[in-house]
Amino acid sequence: MNGRGHGFGPQDQLPVEEVERRIQRVREDVTAAPSQWLPNYLSGMLTASAPPWLVEQTLSLMSDIRPQANLTMLRAMANADLRGVLPDIDVPTVVLHGELDARSPLEVGRELNARMPASELVVLPGVGHLSNLEAADAFNREVRNFLRRVGQRRGAHGS
Repeated sequence: MNGRGHGFGPQDQLPVEEVERRIQRVREDVTAAPSQWLPNYLSGMLTASAPPWLVEQTLSLMSDIRPQANLTMLRAMANADLRGVLPDIDVPTVVLHGELDARSPLEVGRELNARMPASELVVLPGVGHLSNLEAADAFNREVRNFLRRVGQRRGAHGS
């Protein structure tokens, strides 16, 4: 074991100490207003090069997150072990991953891709966890390209 957990929750993406630190931070934030804890939480979601307008927009969108709900979600993700079901996903799947994702390092995207037989990995350069926001055009282009390829394969097989 490499000091990481057993599934695909945060414990497998980060050292156990980091997961515990994050859970403790959320516990401490449970009674605080989102404006007090959200900027720190967001720092792991976007890269430092994210434009200020995107940071503000994302803060606004996430301001309704309640710390208790966030803690519940984080605990559930930390205990998730989805490895056993991934090989059963046999439909075309694209794993879109931000190259600089601090929440789910690229090795996680690579492992997801390796475990799903019909998947492909697309790495979006220079962006983080919220790649669909940070690189919306590239993200959407990759989704369209994937859907086009899947459609062409289905057409070639008469499905």
